[in-house]
Amino acid sequence: MRRITADYVFPLFRPPIANGVVVVDANDQILAVEAEGEGAPATERHSGVLCPGFVNTHCHLELSHLLGKVPKKTGLPGFIRDLNRVREAEEHEVKAAALAAEQHMLDQGIKAVGDISNGSVTFSIKAKSELTYHTFVELFGIAEARASATFENGQQLQKHYREIFASAHRQARVSIVPHAPYSLSKTLLQAIGAQEEKSPVSLHNQESDAETQFLRHKSGPFAEIFTGFGIDLSAWNAPGLRSLAAVLPHLNAQRPLLLVHNTFTEKEDIEVARQFSDQVFWCLCPNANQYIENRLPDVHLLRAEKLSITLGTDSLASNHQLSILSEMLTLQTHYPQLPLEEMLHWGCGNGALFLGLADQLGTLEKGKTPGINLITGVDLATMRLTEASKIKVLA
Repeated sequence: MRRITADYVFPLFRPPIANGVVVVDANDQILAVEAEGEGAPATERHSGVLCPGFVNTHCHLELSHLLGKVPKKTGLPGFIRDLNRVREAEEHEVKAAALAAEQHMLDQGIKAVGDISNGSVTFSIKAKSELTYHTFVELFGIAEARASATFENGQQLQKHYREIFASAHRQARVSIVPHAPYSLSKTLLQAIGAQEEKSPVSLHNQESDAETQFLRHKSGPFAEIFTGFGIDLSAWNAPGLRSLAAVLPHLNAQRPLLLVHNTFTEKEDIEVARQFSDQVFWCLCPNANQYIENRLPDVHLLRAEKLSITLGTDSLASNHQLSILSEMLTLQTHYPQLPLEEMLHWGCGNGALFLGLADQLGTLEKGKTPGINLITGVDLATMRLTEASKIKVLA
């Protein structure tokens, strides 16, 4: 048994505790969270803040070999164009980079990951990992004639994923999901939405203003990108709507839905999502937003609307690291009024809830094994992160 204390404990199911004590057993299961002075003296004393392990709800592990290879601040259409130019690599290179990125996430106190896969290259890595993964087999394709084949390929990838995890005697958490509102035919979107599974769904949403332009008018940078890729748009009809109004009617409202990025989301979009389901989560990836669009979502609006917010890192193609702490620091820099406790809810509890892992992760609560992170370099007087803030994984 270990008794661990620090200047503050953020259990996230009750208010922060000054000099609180977290008690864990040999398997790092939480036995108790105590106020200062309760029970026997703590045996481990740390300076800083204790919190649960982080949940990274949006990552692309299979793109880890692209660190530093895609130019910054080109806008999403430009990013997609440049990404496709450099994406291909030898399998051993992709796997080596993915393994290194995964270890980095572990070192950064991440316990679970919602990860996008367009292929199977990282499946065997995930089956052996200390991290808990939910893999989103992501489909895209704007050509109606290809919809059936694309969906069948997704089903084969999902089956392959389950087989690999079964051989490793691990639970396979996997969903077939749509890529983004601008990249799917109506037939493909409907096929994805017709699935009867209850597993969570991920959707890139309103990462660029060009998305709205394409969906409303079938024009702009995305039309140019698709044409440049040799894709015939003649059979694709623009819905004439904003992203969520165009897409959500085709999805299953009974499944938890993660909307990722939301850089250009406005109040009318939030109302559409609210009418669609009460299981909608909103993922922020601020470092990637700055890398690609040089812009952040309207966090003031998202908070005012009391949305269920999570945090993600996106990929090393659009970020310099896979660190939830770094995402929090970026948000705090641009939104100084953000309380640390609120960001910890975003980076821990809400992510666990979306991924269906709240019985294990997300809070320092008796019976759970959420991991314990020590955040050092916190200004304890103002309870703010600083440039000196770092993560030390204690459990």
